[in-house]
Amino acid sequence: MEYRVLKSDEMKMAFALREEVFVDEQKVPLEYEIDHKDSLDDTIHVGVFEGDELLATARIMDIHKDIVYFGRACVKKSCRGKGVGKFLFINMEETVKKYKRENEKKIIRFSAQYHAMTFYEMLGYSKDNDDIFVEVGIEHISMSKIV
Repeated sequence: MEYRVLKSDEMKMAFALREEVFVDEQKVPLEYEIDHKDSLDDTIHVGVFEGDELLATARIMDIHKDIVYFGRACVKKSCRGKGVGKFLFINMEETVKKYKRENEKKIIRFSAQYHAMTFYEMLGYSKDNDDIFVEVGIEHISMSKIV
């Protein structure tokens, strides 16, 4: 597996995978799935590849700020349970660390789908509070980690 920041010509694959996971599988409305945050200057899109095949993707937002946000993380259905998501998140954290100044702490925060909370806890993330909220019909909880 290879992790990398996506080039502009790879974004089409990332949006297709996000549509497959969020729109087709989870029934998120397409107009919600792609938003203005995808094109912000401080947003980095990343992916995990096996050869030319995109297995997972996510976006890292506010990379130059003290609080960095992860979002739209998804793994191709046939690749789940095989360590791809863990590989994605470990490498996303390394990407954030590359943007840190010496001795700087950054907080990584995201809205986790509630059913996946234990996966994120396994990676060292903690609930910010016990408030479960619903976005587009899916239960979420805010989680974070200091790196």
